Amino acid sequence: MEKSCFTWETIGCDLRRKEKPFCSEAGRRALDELYTTILHDTSAFYPAFSVPSRRDVSQGDLVQDVLNLMLGVPSGSFRLDEERREFLLIPGTCISGVTPVSLCNLLQDTVRCGTYYYRLAEFSREPVSDSTYTAGLVFKAFTYALRQYLCFYQACVLDASPDGTLLEITNLFHSLRTQIWYSHLHYRAHNPETVDTLTLQVS
Repeated sequence: MEKSCFTWETIGCDLRRKEKPFCSEAGRRALDELYTTILHDTSAFYPAFSVPSRRDVSQGDLVQDVLNLMLGVPSGSFRLDEERREFLLIPGTCISGVTPVSLCNLLQDTVRCGTYYYRLAEFSREPVSDSTYTAGLVFKAFTYALRQYLCFYQACVLDASPDGTLLEITNLFHSLRTQIWYSHLHYRAHNPETVDTLTLQVS
């Protein structure tokens, strides 16, 4: 049976079982120190475990990097793997009050969105219509329509305020990410030889 704890505030009150507070309620600094302590304790018990380097960035800088990512632009937080043609979150990137693992899970769909946009932008570049062009008029019309949509996509991203929080930005572009995912399905249909290691599900 759980032991009851009495305080001056609860004298004369019926003690009820309450939900235990989350460690994040102690504040950002407390969560950062707790996470660092856990990592060092783990490395002490398991010498083979190496403590990953931590790269702290402000939320404002990370939001700006996220907006650049959605436009296919590498930044200090996201790098472009040119061989696989996909964006990756730089390991150890984190903001105060959020663990690197939680941040990676939060930005997973956004990183995928930036990768899809980058591939679609390359795929839909206007071809040179000369004697060597053999793709056909239907394909040319398809890429033209795709370029028109990407212009609309760019306008939506550029219109977003960089002063918002990271959670606001990720929620704001949920429907836009779904549209990019759907467009990328057509890209894969025209590029069956492309090996895509990313999952094709957008939550």
